[in-house]
Amino acid sequence: MLPKVFKKHRRELIHEIEEWIKSDKTYTVRFAITKLMQHYLDEDYDVRYPEMVSDVRSDEYYINMTKAWYFATALAKQYDSIIP
Repeated sequence: MLPKVFKKHRRELIHEIEEWIKSDKTYTVRFAITKLMQHYLDEDYDVRYPEMVSDVRSDEYYINMTKAWYFATALAKQYDSIIP
């Protein structure tokens, strides 16, 4: 599920995520959000990442479910940053 190469190349991965999250394809957006959740809520966290997720607008169930999952996990890991 988690390609090991992603963990080793987070600096490059974030640029790809920034493109994937803008896609019109449901599972591409979902994939981008899950990669943000898996790789960028700890030591590589940046306040602009939850903003990227929040900016996603969709009626797609799988995108909205993944957004909710992202924010539930983000609250557990970055509470003070996420609440505002």
